[in-house]
Amino acid sequence: MTACFGATLDEIIKDLTGGKSTFLPQARKKEQRRRPGPSFSAHKLLFRLPRTAVSSREPLSPSLTSVPGSRSPPFLVLHRDKAVLRPRPPFLPKVVSAFHLNEDIVLPSLCPKPVHRKERALHCLDVVRALRVYLEATAFRETDSLFVLTGGPRKGRATAATVSRLICAVVVQAYAVKGQPPNSPESLSVDAVDDTSLSLRWKAPEKEGTYIIDGYLLEYQKEGSSDWVAVNKEPSISTHYKITNLTTNEKILPRVSAVSKAGSSAPEALEHFVLVREIVDRPKIRLPRNLRQTFVRQVGEAVNLVIPFQGKPKPQVIWTKNGQPLDPKQASVRNSESDTILFIRKAERKDSGTYEVLVKIDDLQDKAKIDIQIAERPGPPKSIKLVDVWGFNAALEWTPPQDNGNAEITGYTVQKSDKKTGEWFTVLENYRQLNCTISDLIIGNSYFFRVFAENLCGLSEKAATTKDAALVKKQVNTYKPPEYKDCALTEAPKFTQPPNDRTTTHGYTTKLVCSVRGSPKPKVVWMKNQMEIREDPKFRSLVNQGVCSLEIRKPSPFDGGVYTCKAINSLGEAKVECRLNVKVPQL
Repeated sequence: MTACFGATLDEIIKDLTGGKSTFLPQARKKEQRRRPGPSFSAHKLLFRLPRTAVSSREPLSPSLTSVPGSRSPPFLVLHRDKAVLRPRPPFLPKVVSAFHLNEDIVLPSLCPKPVHRKERALHCLDVVRALRVYLEATAFRETDSLFVLTGGPRKGRATAATVSRLICAVVVQAYAVKGQPPNSPESLSVDAVDDTSLSLRWKAPEKEGTYIIDGYLLEYQKEGSSDWVAVNKEPSISTHYKITNLTTNEKILPRVSAVSKAGSSAPEALEHFVLVREIVDRPKIRLPRNLRQTFVRQVGEAVNLVIPFQGKPKPQVIWTKNGQPLDPKQASVRNSESDTILFIRKAERKDSGTYEVLVKIDDLQDKAKIDIQIAERPGPPKSIKLVDVWGFNAALEWTPPQDNGNAEITGYTVQKSDKKTGEWFTVLENYRQLNCTISDLIIGNSYFFRVFAENLCGLSEKAATTKDAALVKKQVNTYKPPEYKDCALTEAPKFTQPPNDRTTTHGYTTKLVCSVRGSPKPKVVWMKNQMEIREDPKFRSLVNQGVCSLEIRKPSPFDGGVYTCKAINSLGEAKVECRLNVKVPQL
């Protein structure tokens, strides 16, 4: 890349850094120079370089925001695997021909379906995804141009005057990041060693630099020498390697470097030399199953842990407590060919902690962690309070103990004592709350209460006891009869059920029925067609508990009509009516 609008790279960098250059005047006179090739190539470069800036998720500076182009078809067409661009008419190539006017700028998608790490790294520069993201991020645009200013007073607009500065800035940025090598590999360790070989393992560097890592180069240095011997001439892609053809009982210091097109990283070396010898059996700890969870002992008990291991030749055994060397005054360690023993004669609470045992042969090692908890009985609850006494019940509250005995409080035991006898009886066991209600107390007696705290070692030696006795008083109930107000029971007559209209047959006895209430008891009078029915043997009137009935014996068509029942007392009167029809059967 040697020219943009006819300017060399040195002139571009010189112009952006403040030096004197003829690049900008040349850019302003581009219409006078009319060179066929560089102008059209500059348009291609202009579209491809901002795409890289967008896909790398870096903010665009104002110098990178004004590009000749359009976001609408046919000047920009986004396909699934490529982006097709064409220059707008104001930016026609200097050689105006059918070939140049119709030539498309095709930017293919990089690894649309990445599989391994290199393809995923290339996919980060996918031009199709970058253009879609940029168009969404610049929705504030005020013009149809593809690239617009993202800040300043002309935000959202496009300016052709900044095209040359855009190209310069992108070129300078590209050359500024050129040549950044990757970081050093991490966590170099020995995987295996024998009489003539050494296997190493490491992790890829956190940052790969400008380019993708091509592989790793290994070297080693012999003890007493300052020269480094190259192991592999061609970079190894894998993150583990086996160095062969070594001399037995010789000490070497290996190191590894990451290699890319930008160069080699700083080497990552082991901390000390490695003795080349055969290790028949790798060191390995076989932790007993009961030690894979917290190992609990009470204060004063002995701690005797036997940890078997394997390894040949005999591995070195190192014990630590909470990351610090083990104090021989607190615990003693005895090692044999196949196990190591940690012994504490009388355990104390300060012996609690995380113990780690490490067995190693040269650079090969294995370690295991053991959590030891030395506990004792907890202290009593801080305080206890008698909240209330009612009926046969008493309510208590208390607070957790100040000293839990280096173990979790698993519950509380509540006891009561009658003041007369002084004997204590357990009311609640393994009770987890800090308040309770004690029932079934005897009326007239006084009670004291106490609470013990409990953990995995047992109940506390002392208890929290209430200061005052709880007296269960006898309740005296005095019956007070309710007071009733006098109410008037007198009521004017009122029919609760009127008689129904009836149809009967000539010669068949029928009955009219209704119900009435009233106080004093009303007098009932029956009438036919508004004429009172007096002593007539054909009619019989009855009143029973407010039910009024009128029996008509063997009625004839003359007995049909409107019947009225009237109820009268001193408070008023009421009446109801019904109709009786008598039919004569036809022979």
